[in-house]
Amino acid sequence: MWEKNRDLQSLHSFGFQHRARYFLEIPDLPSLHKALKWIQSHGGGFFVLGEGTNLFFTSQISRPILRLQFRDKEILRENSQHVYLRVEAGHSWSSLVSYCLTQGWSGMENLIDIPGSVGAAPVQNIGAYGSEISELIDFVEAIHASTGKPRVFTPAQCRFKYRESIFKHLPGQYIITHVGLRVNKSFTPRLSYPDLKDLQEKKQLSPEEVAHRVSHLRAKKLPKLGNLGHAGSFFKNPILSQKTYEKLQNLYSTDFKSLPISNHQVKISAAELIEKSGWKGFRRGSVGVHPQHALVLVHYGGGRGSDLLGLAKDITESVQTHSGIRLSPEVEIISQ
Repeated sequence: MWEKNRDLQSLHSFGFQHRARYFLEIPDLPSLHKALKWIQSHGGGFFVLGEGTNLFFTSQISRPILRLQFRDKEILRENSQHVYLRVEAGHSWSSLVSYCLTQGWSGMENLIDIPGSVGAAPVQNIGAYGSEISELIDFVEAIHASTGKPRVFTPAQCRFKYRESIFKHLPGQYIITHVGLRVNKSFTPRLSYPDLKDLQEKKQLSPEEVAHRVSHLRAKKLPKLGNLGHAGSFFKNPILSQKTYEKLQNLYSTDFKSLPISNHQVKISAAELIEKSGWKGFRRGSVGVHPQHALVLVHYGGGRGSDLLGLAKDITESVQTHSGIRLSPEVEIISQ
């Protein structure tokens, strides 16, 4: 049964008080097919909401909102090196990582404590501390919204890039129902990220130790969800050509935090750009920039999504004026 005029405040991590005209929890695949038939008979537009930790609403939502609640997982097969999992879209990503660690499997440890659902993870190609989910994905199962036909996407067909996938460019066309993941039985630590490099000195290192360090770093850098509304990193870290990076260093007469991507590209810190433009700790009524991490935009309570959108636009324009670099949002902005 569709809920009408559903309050969305508790269903996304920014906590803005907007409502959905139609809202439906989906417990299984047959219910999803039934809901899609109803949607097609009412105009065809919809939005799939996961755990709501990487988006915010700017207004009341007239499109029907679906929330997938099927959360099982299974082992498809295994060999001497890998375990192959098939996980339903509504499963919590963070709890899946914890489960894999308890089984002694590796590959996910750098991605611990990323909030959100498994189904949303490939869309964003979630990543942290030198790892991305695209390195683990074996396949993605989805349903075509208009026809109801299933489709299996290979990793190549997903077209993964930094915080990018084909699913971002097919809005309203496919609904991810399952994700196939390949995890490792042996452990090769990923320690290229600067905050993890000191772990290279340890002769014996476990996935749990890496996960513990990452978890500690996340807790130190990010405000606890529930205390302030936020979605973690609001903007993507820009990827620049080596030439543009050198110009930026000359402009500020300083070395920027950077991570080499290739011989010709480097990834730099969006937080550093925002901080050098004077926004760290800035507050405008109900929204602001976190005083400890300039990449985290926060909602202090009582505001609207349009307030945050206005602040994000001002920060984007300011950073571009100061540095010549235009930031792109990492969070998804949902309107109408």
